[in-house]
Amino acid sequence: MPRSRLSDPRGAPARRAGAALGCIALAGLFVVRGFPYDLLAARISASVAMATPLELAIGELGPSFSLLGPGVQATSVRLAAPGGAGLRIDRLRVRPAWSLGWLLLRPAFRIGAEVAGGNVDGTLGAGPSFAGEVGALDLEQLPVAALWPGAALSGRLDATLDVRATAEGPAGSIALTAQQGSATLPRLPLPLPFESLSARLVLGGDALLHVEELRLAGPGVEAEVTGSLGRAPSFAEVPFDLRIELEVDPALRAGLQGFGVPLRPDGRGSLHVGGTAARPVVE
Repeated sequence: MPRSRLSDPRGAPARRAGAALGCIALAGLFVVRGFPYDLLAARISASVAMATPLELAIGELGPSFSLLGPGVQATSVRLAAPGGAGLRIDRLRVRPAWSLGWLLLRPAFRIGAEVAGGNVDGTLGAGPSFAGEVGALDLEQLPVAALWPGAALSGRLDATLDVRATAEGPAGSIALTAQQGSATLPRLPLPLPFESLSARLVLGGDALLHVEELRLAGPGVEAEVTGSLGRAPSFAEVPFDLRIELEVDPALRAGLQGFGVPLRPDGRGSLHVGGTAARPVVE
C-alpha cells in the first residue's frame, strides 16, 4: 500500500517551516493588536505640538493590515491652527514604505488619507519630505480663509506633489488641476468662476513660491497668471508680484470695466497684483 503524502518524511521539513511561519505570524498579530496605541497617539500629538504651531487630535488609533505590510490607522483626526481653523481627516493609514532608505537610517512611510471628500496617497520621507498624489479634494472644506483672510475656493482638486522641508522653508514642485469651481481673492472686485484650472508651482529658491503657469478657463473669461510670492515672517506679509493676462467675452466686458479692470477693444487686458497677501494692490 502506498504511503500517504501526510506521512511522507520528505514533507516534514516543509510542514515544520509552515507551522513555524504560522506561529510567527500569529505571535505578530497578538503583538500588534496588544500595542499601546493610546500612548502612541498621545506621543504623536505631543510631538506635533512641540515641532509646529499646530494641534493634532486623534480620535482613535489602531492596527492596520494589508498585503504590503502592517501599519497603523487613525480615524477622526483633526489638525488645527492656532486661530482655531482646522482640517478634519476621516481616516489616516501609515505603514513602513518599501525603501532602501531604511538601510541608511532614513525611514520612509506610506501614507493614505481620506480628507476633504477626497484622498491623499504618497510617501513621507526623512527631512521631512512628501511625494504623492491628491485626488478629488473638495476645496470648500480646506481652511483657506484661515491662511489667507478674505480668500475662498471651491471645486474639486487633483494634484501631484514632490515637496520637502529645508532650512529656508518648503521646496519642491506642485502640479494641480481643478474643475467646476471659483476663486475669491481679497480686495478683488469679483469671484472668478472657472470650469477648469491648471497650475505648475515651484516652492523655494529666491521666493516662497513661483507660479510658472496658472491657467483658468471660465464662462466668458480666460486668464493666465505668472509671477511669484516672496518670503516674509508671516503669510499676511508675503509680497505679491503676479501678472494676469485676461481675455473676456463681449457680454462681460462692460461689467469688468465698471470695476476698474482695464480691457482693450478686443477684450484682452493685463493686471499686475502687488502689495501683500493681507493687502493686495491691483494695477
